[in-house]
Amino acid sequence: MVRHTEHSKHGKDVYGAPGGKCREGEAEIETARRELEEETGLRCNIADLIPIPSGWRSTVTYKDGRSHDFTHQTFLCKRWSGELRGTEEEIPEWIPIEKVATLPLLPNALRAVEEALKMRR
Repeated sequence: MVRHTEHSKHGKDVYGAPGGKCREGEAEIETARRELEEETGLRCNIADLIPIPSGWRSTVTYKDGRSHDFTHQTFLCKRWSGELRGTEEEIPEWIPIEKVATLPLLPNALRAVEEALKMRR
């Protein structure tokens, strides 16, 4: 999970999964790989990302009051390398799975974790 700092467009100390918007011409899986590295310092190969079959829509409201509707595609990363490192906007943290639901979460974060857990069973 990544914890958002005061420099994030999300609220301070709100948690989310690493993610972001696709750049023009960028496939969703390429975006997932890029955002994982940008927000956490962890690297992976495209082949190590498994799409979670159920995509969904949600509305995310930023701390400035703006909100946007998003379509989410989540990927389960089965192998990665590197060390966690944060940015000015996000601090990555390993969170025990049983504690995720107790955190202040972005609307999409808990659903992404629940969907990924279904695939691991």
